[in-house]
Amino acid sequence: MIIFSSGKDIKMDSKRLGIIHSIIILLLLLSSASVWAAERASFGVMIKAVPVEYAQFIGLEMPEGAYVVSASSAGDLRPGDVILKVDDRSIKAPADLQEVTRFYQPGDQVQVQIARGKERIVINYTLKRAAVSPGTVRPGQPTRATVGLGSITTVESARFEQEVLKSDQPVLAYFYANWCAPCKMYLPIMQQASQQYPDVKIVGIDIDKSADIVNRYGVSGILPTVILFNGGREVDKISRPSRKEHIDELLAKTRSDNNEIEVFAAIGKGNWILQVAFIKDSPLMAARDASGAVVVWNYQQGVLARTYRAAVSGLSPNGAYAAMADQKRTGVHIVDIVQQQQKSIQTKQFVEKLAISPLGTVVASFGADQSGQFSVDIWNPANQLIKSIPVDHTTPPQSVMFVFSPDGAHFALSTLNKLELFSTKNWVSEAVVPMKGAAAVLQFTSDSKAVSIPGKDEGLIDLQGNKQRGSDGRVVVGRPDDRLAIADNGDNSFRLLSNRSFGKGLRFAGHRAPINAGAASDAVLWLASGSSDGTVRLWDTAAGREVGQFVGFGNGEWIVITKEGYYNSSARGHEYLNIRRGNRVYGIDQFYDVFYRPDIVSAKLKGDDITGLVTLTVEEAIKNPPPAVKFSTVPNQTSDPKVKVCYQVQSTGGGIGEVRLFQNGKLIKSDGFYRDVATQSATTTMKLAQLNSRAVYQDMRSLTIKEKQSPGAVVVRPKGELVNECVELETIAGENEISLTAFNAPNTVQSVIGTARFISTRAPDEPRLYILAVGIDRYRDASINLKYAAKDARDFIAQLSDKAKTIYHPSNIHLTTLVNGEAGKPNILAAIDKLAVRVKHGDSFIFFNASHGLLLQSQYYIVTGSFAGSLDRSASLISSNEIVEMSKKIKALSQLFIFDTCHAGGVDTIVSGLYDARMSVLAKKMGLHIYASAGSVETALDGYQGNGLYTHSLLEGLKNGEAVDKNKSGMVTVKSLGIYSREMTAEISNKLGHPQIPVIINFGKDSSLFIVR
Repeated sequence: MIIFSSGKDIKMDSKRLGIIHSIIILLLLLSSASVWAAERASFGVMIKAVPVEYAQFIGLEMPEGAYVVSASSAGDLRPGDVILKVDDRSIKAPADLQEVTRFYQPGDQVQVQIARGKERIVINYTLKRAAVSPGTVRPGQPTRATVGLGSITTVESARFEQEVLKSDQPVLAYFYANWCAPCKMYLPIMQQASQQYPDVKIVGIDIDKSADIVNRYGVSGILPTVILFNGGREVDKISRPSRKEHIDELLAKTRSDNNEIEVFAAIGKGNWILQVAFIKDSPLMAARDASGAVVVWNYQQGVLARTYRAAVSGLSPNGAYAAMADQKRTGVHIVDIVQQQQKSIQTKQFVEKLAISPLGTVVASFGADQSGQFSVDIWNPANQLIKSIPVDHTTPPQSVMFVFSPDGAHFALSTLNKLELFSTKNWVSEAVVPMKGAAAVLQFTSDSKAVSIPGKDEGLIDLQGNKQRGSDGRVVVGRPDDRLAIADNGDNSFRLLSNRSFGKGLRFAGHRAPINAGAASDAVLWLASGSSDGTVRLWDTAAGREVGQFVGFGNGEWIVITKEGYYNSSARGHEYLNIRRGNRVYGIDQFYDVFYRPDIVSAKLKGDDITGLVTLTVEEAIKNPPPAVKFSTVPNQTSDPKVKVCYQVQSTGGGIGEVRLFQNGKLIKSDGFYRDVATQSATTTMKLAQLNSRAVYQDMRSLTIKEKQSPGAVVVRPKGELVNECVELETIAGENEISLTAFNAPNTVQSVIGTARFISTRAPDEPRLYILAVGIDRYRDASINLKYAAKDARDFIAQLSDKAKTIYHPSNIHLTTLVNGEAGKPNILAAIDKLAVRVKHGDSFIFFNASHGLLLQSQYYIVTGSFAGSLDRSASLISSNEIVEMSKKIKALSQLFIFDTCHAGGVDTIVSGLYDARMSVLAKKMGLHIYASAGSVETALDGYQGNGLYTHSLLEGLKNGEAVDKNKSGMVTVKSLGIYSREMTAEISNKLGHPQIPVIINFGKDSSLFIVR
């Protein structure tokens, strides 16, 4: 039988909260020691903090009290009750209830004031008995069980960076709480490890005193939690290390002879994946995570399409529809993910769980109403209540699970000791099946003919309620054709069960936590799996190899990375992905220059052979580790116009390559060691219009990468193992931030950036603005002439210079315009040389270019006015390397480069991905801001309202400052104009049927362009 996953609701809480008291506190945590007995008083319930939204729902003025999650059937407390008072003692938070029990003995009767929905009632309650852990209790003195760490040092927030992140040793951090019984139980394991591993520093982190660290590393409700740090980066994380072997396996990753390589999301940044599905007839894949978010990926392009966020959500079995609770958790939005349309319904519950049918025509919600009664309610999109199924108050809410069948014809509801099946045609109960306890996972088989309850004796239950043995292992996904069923192996890998599966017998390994969900489709090449490690991964079923992993970080950032190490990401997404080789951990951003390749990611995900494009894998690159960098001489404060800055670069085994020095984010010095290409290739004789994505890629497959000295740079000599250098820098008034980074000898891996700061007390110079605008419509090769480029350059420079008068005195605005015949390569470079003499550090420089652009042999080129038809780079093309040199010559620390270029060979996802890669690396290399938009010839010739489309968006932003300034700062800045122009271009181009999404990259500090008036 084949299984289709509904996802497993295993989250501890709907949101990661800063303090552990906000999540469930176990019975053990409520049970405090009595005054002298070997037993202690307990309420015998599980509680958590009262959510703000629930307090409002039941009419509490403040979120005070202790919310009852589950209760013994022997008492009068029910799930959903809020304990407000015990006798005359007010309960403001769960910890108060723990304190109250200290003053009572088992069997004592207390009066408890509770809020049950809108009602406020008082009940008499008899306290339960709980055993006391062995220990000395002074007669007559109330006590609290505490966790004494013995020889293990406790580190609080103020010392965390110094003791953990900056430690010369690997650090094992033990996250605990004084009220946590398991923390005390597992402490001997940590104490034993501290004796066995003297080279590892073991510290304790009290979560009640270090909420900021808890938030930062995503320590949830499972305590104790252990995180291994090395070199300032987190290596791995274990919750509830119940055996010494867990610690041994963790610390094995610190051994110098361990050459294992892992790529993983930064700890605490991702969310458990509960459900994943390919959406039919689309390139989209939807995943629901433990935070309630539904993340939609374009799995063919390797990009995040959109994210829907809610505290509670449900995803249809086919992934096409989502149900999202509103902020108050009383309303539900029904989302058509492909069409991006929404409908809303208003329930009468405080919504705890949701499910939605495959066609989005029925929503099931679970929660309590304002009388405190829990039920599963069935709604249609017209906001009509179809059926309400009461849930007995003795059933813990966390044990309630429900799911629609893949064909939408059936609905399964699991409560404590019972499974009930319904027909969705008339919502009549089809079968009631007794079972032992509660289901941990509930899912239909993919043919909709049976329900699977993995891990239970019942196994499979058909629609008539007949039981049969289930598959061996926890099956999380299946396919109707009986070729595929996935079973979790229990060791963070999975296997395929079906006899007809191509990959049967293979072990699919790569996840760092259990597999909870999966997806497969006849229309998709790959198999998908979702895990508690926060990743969705695609797999080659026949080979058992990972194709790529998708990670969303909950803050809008994301990354998609192939097994070879090539990746696409949001602006800061790569900051949250790490690579471990042995005992060293690197950030993927250290591989940016070589491995940021959206084009290769897209090609790989589409099933293309990327062998010829992959000149290096991350495993190969990491064999040559980057050097270490540090500053040796930097003043704290100076009034001098120039200062001497000294730094050191030390090889760590991979040699020393290019060294880059930045001031306030802008590249001011490098030794010109760039990756370049062979000067001869088959494309030299091709026409510009022939350079489509196929030609570009064929050329890249055959090119020879070589190292060469960049024009104007100093001669590169072998650097040995140590570099000590000093440079003289021109200061600017105020804070000066100096950053240093260096590459390994092959220039493939970048070091962690070293940063130093000093203050210059010199008087600031009056600011000046320099704009160089280039526009080329007329080429020597008339077959590639454009229509609006020259006008774009003139319009842009005129409009921006006028707006800039709100900041700069008119005499301090300096304009240079080169169009058509004036804009040959020699003239453009001569204009740069002329400006280089005049422009100072504190000035601003903007370069605008509207012309043809092309991608050739892994570089970006501006096609200048001297182009006569031959792809002779030295005579008529300005390469990205030469653009770097242009930026270095201009001393201004505030620089913006704008490229509104037409790609003659057309723009598809491959070209746009490569364009993104080249522009992003260019911006990072120079440490400045780039706007870049590449359109087809047809789009360029059509234009939009008298200008090129992207320039039109820029001009609209300059005209409508208030629309650009969304933060109401009173300023239009480089970053805000970039965002506005990107959104406007994308919107207009989609309406025109020629999608064009500009690449906006920001490195360095933001700068003001004009004041909004």
